Amino acid sequence: MKADMNPDFPLRVLALALVALWIGTGPSTAETGGSGPRVLPEVVERWNSMGVVQRPANAEAASRYSVDHEAHRIAYNFQAPGIAAVPLPDGRVRLWLSWYQQNNKPGGGAIGGGSIAHTVYAYSDDPFGTAKPVWTPVLYAEPVIALGGETASDPEVALLPDGRLLGSYITSGPGRDRKRSTYAFLIANPAATNGVFQLGRQHWLEYGVLSQPFEVKGEPHAVIDEWSVARRFCRLDFSATPERDALRAVRLSDIPWPGPKSLTSFFEGSMHVVSGDRYRAYRRTTNGVYTTLSETGGRVWGTEEKWNDFPSSESRSAFARSPYSGRIIGAVNCSTDGPRYRTNLTLAMSEEEGAPGSFRRSLNLEPDDGKRSVAAQYPRLAFDRAGYVYCVYRWSDKRPGAPHHGAAIVVARVREDLLAAGKATLADVDKRAACEITPSK
Repeated sequence: MKADMNPDFPLRVLALALVALWIGTGPSTAETGGSGPRVLPEVVERWNSMGVVQRPANAEAASRYSVDHEAHRIAYNFQAPGIAAVPLPDGRVRLWLSWYQQNNKPGGGAIGGGSIAHTVYAYSDDPFGTAKPVWTPVLYAEPVIALGGETASDPEVALLPDGRLLGSYITSGPGRDRKRSTYAFLIANPAATNGVFQLGRQHWLEYGVLSQPFEVKGEPHAVIDEWSVARRFCRLDFSATPERDALRAVRLSDIPWPGPKSLTSFFEGSMHVVSGDRYRAYRRTTNGVYTTLSETGGRVWGTEEKWNDFPSSESRSAFARSPYSGRIIGAVNCSTDGPRYRTNLTLAMSEEEGAPGSFRRSLNLEPDDGKRSVAAQYPRLAFDRAGYVYCVYRWSDKRPGAPHHGAAIVVARVREDLLAAGKATLADVDKRAACEITPSK
């Protein structure tokens, strides 16, 4: 919510007056990774005390905001990053990333087995302009432990058409009386270079898992997967208040999954616009990627079919339409050893709006050479005006002496025109690590 729209305006004025003092006495640069704008602790405390908007009684409880950087500094494992490319006033690009991690169980997995996962939202200005970029954590979503096993995971960040940043995460599994849900919030000024980030209140969006949002005629849309129930195609609406800061998901249609139930694990889908007011949706299955095309308006969907342009795995893929060129880029694990393996993360390009058989250009970002030792999984995509494609993913390497202690959240960047011309090679790919696992003793 913008400061001048805040009903508790005097409190906000006091908070702004304390900005300089807070920056000077808060976490050090070494602890937080930078000295740019922050989210004020006072704002976090205020929103936490007010709770979450429109949460149904049977929805899993929302997490709490946190800006305790020291408590979240060391990651023992992480997964499922998101990415958004935000243009800065000086022409550079600020990359916002999100991921979930756990720092309570050394040597443990990203989630489960006693690991308490929380989400991280961080940014870096022009990270490819330097060999060792600074990544600044801004905010965390911490699960509230009431029944045991609560987590916050699978976060997303997305630049909205009006310049605001949407952040989201999902709650723990519905192994009780309450249902897994997506919660979301807004940062009104994600390109700010000084002062404070204007963080909004949390809102319940829908049961299930939000996939990377995308723009349709100036409005954000997304698929929210209620696993084993339905894929909800939704428009994200902000019109409930004059400030347009009240988030809600308006269901447009349910995308069918008519194939054998044995194919269904997690939907973990993605979607993009196709000409004629149509949409193409993709989902994860036990046999790799499946896709379906809608009729006009996205209310009725056609027959689902296997995406056979390249091999694909039983893991999250990402397909997105470049807002600048109109090309479709897919990030898919293309293991030749079967759908079990999350190796050979490959960018594939279609010049024909994602039509099956039209992905004729590709580039393997993480060649594994059949050794099954280098895994690159859970990709997300972003684009910028300069013509770059960004792909963020969770990278790991089992071999002794691997860089980044063997695991990292990695961002890769390559020029889209090189991909389109079929000339891109690994030498044209820049990579940066945003977070590394700290080895346990």
